[in-house]
Amino acid sequence: MRRYTVQAVVHGRMGSEQFRIATYLSQKNAQGNYTRLGFVPWFDQGWHYTWGYDFGGNFFDAAACQVTPDDPAIVEAFAFIQDWAKAFGSEKIQTFISSYNRPEAPRSNTLSSPAAFP
Repeated sequence: MRRYTVQAVVHGRMGSEQFRIATYLSQKNAQGNYTRLGFVPWFDQGWHYTWGYDFGGNFFDAAACQVTPDDPAIVEAFAFIQDWAKAFGSEKIQTFISSYNRPEAPRSNTLSSPAAFP
């Protein structure tokens, strides 16, 4: 059983207030598709390894000279991302990202989507 839910404080990194704000800033159209998302932890926010480090994990044990993808903090970081995807709907999030991050569009150093927290 996980020690948290998305709505609860997650090690102080993404607390209930941030979740409330992200929910408040997110908007859907009449069809239920997002037209704005308050926050997506994996979209221009961080990657699996940055969230893993943020949760205090280590991907490598130097003493044992082994990678440690099963480090409890790494697993917890992935669980956080999974819970966020479930809370907001991973397919709807991906549709939103694909709408504003089209492969034929020129790359930019700025976020071109209407994500509320770039």
